[in-house]
Amino acid sequence: MLSPRQQAKYRPLVARAWQAHCLRAGQNPSADSDQETWYRRQLLDACGIYTSKQADPVNDYDKLMLHFAVIAGDRRAIAYFSSAAERRVLHNINREIERGAVTESYVLGIARNMGFKDVLSEIPADHLWRIWIALVRHNFRHNKPSVRECRPVPSQAARQSPRRVSSPKTAACLPF
Repeated sequence: MLSPRQQAKYRPLVARAWQAHCLRAGQNPSADSDQETWYRRQLLDACGIYTSKQADPVNDYDKLMLHFAVIAGDRRAIAYFSSAAERRVLHNINREIERGAVTESYVLGIARNMGFKDVLSEIPADHLWRIWIALVRHNFRHNKPSVRECRPVPSQAARQSPRRVSSPKTAACLPF
């Protein structure tokens, strides 16, 4: 289901697309029955759904907006929504760079080792996703506390039972 903010952008674009369709087809734009049929057909063609309530607020929203922007001839919306997936993954990559101990040159090295281009903005979304996953794994391994930092000095009861943990905080750090 689309959010109210998404609906505020989506509905006017659908209306412009309907107007453009009617202009090309020579139809009357005020014919509601034709508009409803056309709208349902567009939803089926774009995402395989029958109503916008079935739409995924991330992927389907981008597909629907791009679909209706093409029909409406809105070049700005076409440019924006045709690169939405790449932009989203690049945002995640930049966030991981800010969180971790890597730089952008390290990320470009990951891309090069995977056989991708040296410019992140030119890499398709599915390849960027692979780079992002590799970066998340790297940051997880790099930021993982060492075993010495996790284990407390064992108490007398813990010495008797080697799997017993003296503190719930340290339980997540233990390898068992």
